[in-house]
Amino acid sequence: MLVVLKKRVWQVVLLLAMALGVCYANSQAEEYYKMAKSYDENKDYSKALQYYQKAAEMGSANAYTDLGLMYAKGEGVAKDYSKALQYYQKAAEMGSADAYNKLGLMYDMGEGVEQDYS
Repeated sequence: MLVVLKKRVWQVVLLLAMALGVCYANSQAEEYYKMAKSYDENKDYSKALQYYQKAAEMGSANAYTDLGLMYAKGEGVAKDYSKALQYYQKAAEMGSADAYNKLGLMYDMGEGVEQDYS
């Protein structure tokens, strides 16, 4: 009985550690995203790109969406609808409504994809 209890306690401790790690990663991603947004607003696109990429790697759907926007507009990078599409799709898979909207606009306008109203 004591062995089972110890095992359960360790499972709870492990789950809490994992939860704290996820919270920290989300918090860190949010900080990177805020920094990127600030650089973006000040038109320092190279720094914005760097921090958007860090935030995206940590799981920020907003960062993926804004990376797509940078490539769609050619802000600080060569305009590349293919990359924009990939970033928007990644963010959409993560549940970003904004990314779904931007994907819809790409298909509506035929930017980097065959125009498709449906």
